[in-house]
Amino acid sequence: YWAEMGLSVEAISILQAAMATAYAICSMGWGHISDRTRPDVLIAVGLLMAGLTYGFISSPSPVLSGATFVLWGVLGSCVTVPAIPALLKAVEEGGPEVVGLAIGVEETMYFCRE
Repeated sequence: YWAEMGLSVEAISILQAAMATAYAICSMGWGHISDRTRPDVLIAVGLLMAGLTYGFISSPSPVLSGATFVLWGVLGSCVTVPAIPALLKAVEEGGPEVVGLAIGVEETMYFCRE
């Protein structure tokens, strides 16, 4: 899509790196907030905001589209960071029967944010 907008491979790579950097930086903050609030609220807010910004990714403006892509890195960490402790708790309580399911959910979250 961005190649059709005239962005070079280098610019697209910078956007990918910016999204990953935003995810890494914001994960620490979301983890801190998640420890002090209800994680389900953070997950809901992250999913709602990601849904609201979904339409901006196909904007005709490369700046708005790129900014939305980086914002998804922030929102991706808002959703996945609070969910990981819940997955670990499910594995502890569910035993070995749910380990595969928990790993599958974590891998899905990882690849969806990439």
